[in-house]
This record gives sequence, C-alpha cells and structure tokens, in this order.
Amino acid sequence: MEFRQQRYFPDHCNHDESEYVGSVSYFRRVGELVLLDVYVWSNSRGQDVCIRYGDEGHQYISAGSLWDFLCSDFSALTDYQAARATMMHYGRLNYAKTN
Repeated sequence: MEFRQQRYFPDHCNHDESEYVGSVSYFRRVGELVLLDVYVWSNSRGQDVCIRYGDEGHQYISAGSLWDFLCSDFSALTDYQAARATMMHYGRLNYAKTN
C-alpha cells in the first residue's frame, strides 16, 4: 500500500477541502492496481465515508457511517481496508460526543 496527500480523481461529490483524508494505491491482485481517494464528511447523523475510485461522477462508494466503517471486520484486502488504512495513516479522524 502506498499513501499520498494528492487526489487521484476529480471530486465530483464537491466535498469540502477539510473532508479529504488522503489517497491510497494497492494491488488487489497481480497486475490490478487500485487507486482510491478517501473522504470523511459530516451530516446530521454524524460522519460518513466516501471512497472515490474513478474519474467518472458515478465512480464512488458511499461507505456509510464512520463508526460502522471503522468497526467492521474486513477479512480480505478490500477497498474498504485500504480506505481505513489511509484514515489511520493520516490520523485525520474527529471525535464528537453525542447525547
């Protein structure tokens, strides 16, 4: 896995600059390089994760809540694991206590 602080793809979701966590590249299998841009954005329910994997507007994964995402057990190397590793690498997570 290789991490970087430069996007691979245009941000068609129009995230705020502060919502960009970082980017990661990894080989899913021999010869298949995967590039991902990772975002964490706030909404009325808390924070959600967005993973962009291509140049086209529809090429993103809305991965759900940050809490569920971080607590999930991914058994094989997946885009989700790579995105989570990017979050941990850059340490750009926020905690806010709710009632």
